[in-house]
Amino acid sequence: MVIRKFFKLREIKTFMANKVSLIAFLEGNKILLQERKDFSRFGEEWAFFGGQIENGETPEQALKREIREELDFSLEDFKFFKKYVNKMKEGHITEKIVFIAKFPGFDKIKLKEGSGMKLFTFDEAKKLKLMPHDIEIIEDLSNKIRT
Repeated sequence: MVIRKFFKLREIKTFMANKVSLIAFLEGNKILLQERKDFSRFGEEWAFFGGQIENGETPEQALKREIREELDFSLEDFKFFKKYVNKMKEGHITEKIVFIAKFPGFDKIKLKEGSGMKLFTFDEAKKLKLMPHDIEIIEDLSNKIRT
Protein backbone atom coordinates (compact mmCIF):
# COMPACT_ATOMS: atom_id res chain seq x y z
CA MET A 1 0.00 0.00 0.00
CA VAL A 2 1.35 3.45 -0.92
CA ILE A 3 0.52 6.36 1.35
CA ARG A 4 0.82 9.78 -0.17
CA LYS A 5 0.62 13.09 1.56
CA PHE A 6 -0.30 16.21 -0.31
CA PHE A 7 0.54 19.65 0.99
CA LYS A 8 -0.61 23.04 -0.06
CA LEU A 9 2.38 25.10 -1.15
CA ARG A 10 1.91 27.63 1.64
CA GLU A 11 2.16 24.85 4.25
CA ILE A 12 5.67 23.86 3.22
CA LYS A 13 8.31 25.85 5.03
CA THR A 14 11.78 26.19 3.61
CA PHE A 15 14.56 26.62 6.11
CA MET A 16 17.37 28.82 4.86
CA ALA A 17 20.64 28.81 6.75
CA ASN A 18 22.79 31.90 6.96
CA LYS A 19 26.25 31.59 8.53
CA VAL A 20 28.10 34.65 9.75
CA SER A 21 31.32 35.39 11.62
CA LEU A 22 31.26 38.28 14.08
CA ILE A 23 33.85 40.00 16.25
CA ALA A 24 33.33 41.52 19.65
CA PHE A 25 36.10 44.09 20.07
CA LEU A 26 36.48 44.61 23.81
CA GLU A 27 38.14 47.32 25.85
CA GLY A 28 37.66 46.75 29.58
CA ASN A 29 33.91 46.67 30.15
CA LYS A 30 33.19 48.26 26.75
CA ILE A 31 32.32 46.79 23.36
CA LEU A 32 32.67 48.31 19.88
CA LEU A 33 29.50 48.27 17.77
CA GLN A 34 28.72 49.32 14.22
CA GLU A 35 25.93 51.82 13.54
CA ARG A 36 23.59 50.35 10.90
CA LYS A 37 20.73 52.87 10.73
CA ASP A 38 21.36 53.57 7.04
CA PHE A 39 21.28 49.93 5.91
CA SER A 40 19.42 47.99 8.58
CA ARG A 41 17.87 44.73 7.35
CA PHE A 42 15.62 43.94 10.32
CA GLY A 43 15.17 47.30 12.06
CA GLU A 44 18.35 47.07 14.12
CA GLU A 45 20.38 50.25 14.54
CA TRP A 46 23.58 48.72 15.98
CA ALA A 47 25.37 45.41 15.41
CA PHE A 48 28.68 43.60 15.63
CA PHE A 49 31.27 43.93 12.89
CA GLY A 50 31.61 40.90 10.63
CA GLY A 51 29.45 39.17 8.07
CA GLN A 52 28.60 36.31 5.78
CA ILE A 53 30.77 33.20 5.58
CA GLU A 54 31.23 32.55 1.86
CA ASN A 55 31.42 29.07 0.31
CA GLY A 56 34.83 27.54 0.94
CA GLU A 57 35.72 29.93 3.78
CA THR A 58 36.30 28.99 7.37
CA PRO A 59 34.67 31.26 9.97
CA GLU A 60 38.13 32.66 10.74
CA GLN A 61 38.86 33.46 7.09
CA ALA A 62 35.47 35.11 6.68
CA LEU A 63 36.03 37.22 9.78
CA LYS A 64 39.43 38.44 8.61
CA ARG A 65 38.01 39.32 5.18
CA GLU A 66 35.00 41.14 6.65
CA ILE A 67 37.12 43.17 9.06
CA ARG A 68 39.44 44.21 6.22
CA GLU A 69 36.38 45.28 4.21
CA GLU A 70 34.57 47.05 7.05
CA LEU A 71 37.42 48.55 9.08
CA ASP A 72 40.48 48.44 6.81
CA PHE A 73 42.20 46.47 9.58
CA SER A 74 44.24 43.27 9.42
CA LEU A 75 42.78 41.15 12.22
CA GLU A 76 45.30 38.66 13.57
CA ASP A 77 44.88 38.25 17.33
CA PHE A 78 41.39 36.93 18.11
CA LYS A 79 39.82 33.85 19.67
CA PHE A 80 36.59 31.89 19.44
CA PHE A 81 33.93 32.86 21.99
CA LYS A 82 30.70 31.02 21.22
CA LYS A 83 28.38 29.77 18.47
CA TYR A 84 24.73 30.88 18.41
CA VAL A 85 21.91 29.45 16.31
CA ASN A 86 18.86 31.68 16.00
CA LYS A 87 15.55 31.21 14.24
CA MET A 88 14.42 34.31 12.43
CA LYS A 89 11.24 35.13 10.53
CA GLU A 90 9.63 32.54 8.26
CA GLY A 91 11.95 29.68 9.17
CA HIS A 92 15.18 31.50 8.40
CA ILE A 93 18.04 30.14 10.54
CA THR A 94 21.12 32.22 11.33
CA GLU A 95 24.27 30.65 12.73
CA LYS A 96 26.55 33.22 14.34
CA ILE A 97 30.15 32.33 15.10
CA VAL A 98 31.34 34.95 17.59
CA PHE A 99 34.99 35.76 18.21
CA ILE A 100 36.54 38.19 20.67
CA ALA A 101 39.57 40.46 20.41
CA LYS A 102 41.09 43.40 22.21
CA PHE A 103 39.94 46.68 20.67
CA PRO A 104 42.92 47.99 18.65
CA GLY A 105 42.01 51.67 19.08
CA PHE A 106 40.35 54.17 16.79
CA ASP A 107 43.74 55.21 15.41
CA LYS A 108 44.28 51.71 13.91
CA ILE A 109 40.89 51.25 12.23
CA LYS A 110 39.08 53.13 9.49
CA LEU A 111 35.32 52.78 9.08
CA LYS A 112 34.54 51.69 5.52
CA GLU A 113 31.07 50.19 6.09
CA GLY A 114 28.27 51.44 8.28
CA SER A 115 27.06 54.83 9.48
CA GLY A 116 29.45 54.99 12.42
CA MET A 117 30.97 53.07 15.32
CA LYS A 118 31.16 53.58 19.04
CA LEU A 119 32.38 51.94 22.23
CA PHE A 120 29.55 51.19 24.67
CA THR A 121 29.51 49.73 28.15
CA PHE A 122 27.67 46.40 28.21
CA ASP A 123 24.77 48.04 30.07
CA GLU A 124 24.55 50.81 27.45
CA ALA A 125 24.74 48.28 24.61
CA LYS A 126 21.85 46.22 26.01
CA LYS A 127 19.59 49.30 25.74
CA LEU A 128 20.35 49.88 22.03
CA LYS A 129 18.12 48.83 19.16
CA LEU A 130 19.82 45.50 18.38
CA MET A 131 18.71 42.14 17.08
CA PRO A 132 17.25 40.23 20.05
CA HIS A 133 19.90 37.51 19.78
CA ASP A 134 22.67 40.15 19.74
CA ILE A 135 21.51 41.20 23.19
CA GLU A 136 22.02 37.58 24.28
CA ILE A 137 25.59 37.72 22.95
CA ILE A 138 26.27 40.97 24.83
CA GLU A 139 24.87 39.47 28.04
CA ASP A 140 27.12 36.41 27.65
CA LEU A 141 30.15 38.63 26.99
CA SER A 142 29.30 40.77 30.00
CA ASN A 143 29.07 37.67 32.21
CA LYS A 144 32.41 36.41 30.88
CA ILE A 145 34.14 39.73 31.63
CA ARG A 146 32.75 39.83 35.16
CA THR A 147 34.00 36.33 36.03
